[in-house]
Amino acid sequence: MISLKKYIEHDREEFLHAALTAYRSALDAMGNSGAVACPAVGEALRENLLVLVAALSTEPNPTLLQETDQRVNADCNSGGNTAASYLKQRVQEVKELMLILARTADVIGDRDQRYTSQLQEFTGRLQAVANLEDLGQIRESLVRVRLS
Repeated sequence: MISLKKYIEHDREEFLHAALTAYRSALDAMGNSGAVACPAVGEALRENLLVLVAALSTEPNPTLLQETDQRVNADCNSGGNTAASYLKQRVQEVKELMLILARTADVIGDRDQRYTSQLQEFTGRLQAVANLEDLGQIRESLVRVRLS
């Protein structure tokens, strides 16, 4: 017959093992999520958390768990701050590109308006030539229209 004390201790060890396994899995998942969410900076967070997962695979003790807790908080805060800074820079770059595109569209619009004005003027001259009756005058007018 198993004594109650041995049963409780055995159950406690299984519980501790299960809790550590879940904690390691959570850290691994956090690292993978960070790497997917922001690959440029999330990979460093993933690597830092994998070091902690490996450390938790050894014989756990209260000091190791406290240190792990502090490192997880520090690594996650650092990773979050780095990701926020990285994304802020990318947003700024996108805004700058949008401004460049807006200026380009404005310049093209101005150029198109000039071309439209010139084309309307040319069309008007051709219409005036079309109203002439004498073939000689038409030729002479077409030469002037082409040169101007």
